[in-house]
Amino acid sequence: MATWPNAAIATLMETCGEAVSNAAWNAILNIVFPCPTYLVAPEQRLDSSRPDLTVYIVGENGVFFPFEGKPAKFSWEKLGGEVLGYCIAARPDAFQGYNYGMGGNGPECIICEYDGANMRYLYIHEGELCQSDKMHVLHIFRDAAEILNVLEFVRGAHV
Repeated sequence: MATWPNAAIATLMETCGEAVSNAAWNAILNIVFPCPTYLVAPEQRLDSSRPDLTVYIVGENGVFFPFEGKPAKFSWEKLGGEVLGYCIAARPDAFQGYNYGMGGNGPECIICEYDGANMRYLYIHEGELCQSDKMHVLHIFRDAAEILNVLEFVRGAHV
């Protein structure tokens, strides 16, 4: 069974660029969305764009959950805009009126929900899933349990 990235991997993600960061996020997506029910595909076309990773549900046609990764210290505002674009382009019927997406910025990430009009950031507070219009950034190592819980919510939200 795969294990969650550790502090050493988080440090590599700070210094080694987008490819290493995306490899770590790919490992996490494969933990939460395991084969044979899901496949994590790199650079899959989504309309006219290509997120770095997309999660597919085997046997269903279309993107389930797009991920866009950037090297550490990338602009959160720009990354949020890219994730929003991928959420808009993702399967509108995958969730009951919602699309979800994720952006990685080195060892940090945002997980988003789009309702057709607004994007909100998902996080856990006092054991409960929360949504906010304000960006909520999570760290791959320090916030591992929170990331796992939010991604498990996304997995469970599929119709």
